[in-house]
Amino acid sequence: PWSVDLCHQTYSVGKIAGTRSGYANTGGKSSFATDVQFHHLWEMIAFIPRGLAYAFYAQFPWEWFIPGGDTGAFKTLAGVETLLMIALTPFLLVGVLRAVRSRRTDTWMILIFGTIMIVSLAMTVTNYGILFRLRLQSLTPFFILVSAYGLPAEKVRRLFAYRHSRP
Repeated sequence: PWSVDLCHQTYSVGKIAGTRSGYANTGGKSSFATDVQFHHLWEMIAFIPRGLAYAFYAQFPWEWFIPGGDTGAFKTLAGVETLLMIALTPFLLVGVLRAVRSRRTDTWMILIFGTIMIVSLAMTVTNYGILFRLRLQSLTPFFILVSAYGLPAEKVRRLFAYRHSRP
């Protein structure tokens, strides 16, 4: 009973909306989607795809050259990180799908933990700088799954052997 109450207090619509509002009120030129507010559960559910797009890929390529803010070299670094995330997405999907198919309890625990982390980040953070600092921490469980369930080593070796054997 106490764990249900704690979960309700921590993950209620009002608590998530309040956390999101706190991030949105920090201001700055690196804020995004600050107009989004949650009043009902269905509004949160509808925002999940957009929020995950921000969590995985923000700052988007069309925003790299917009002047403003005191980001300096970090804006370039965020762009490199975005390109790496785009390149790693297929491997991430393969690793997660294979992990789901494994039906192992320990794998499911990592998957659930990672999903809670990335969805929480997607639903609350409205600042590129904060998102840049927290994104990799939230994606670490998924990278663990990719390393365990991604492409088998023999396929990777064959891919590289094929590339190096061509004239």
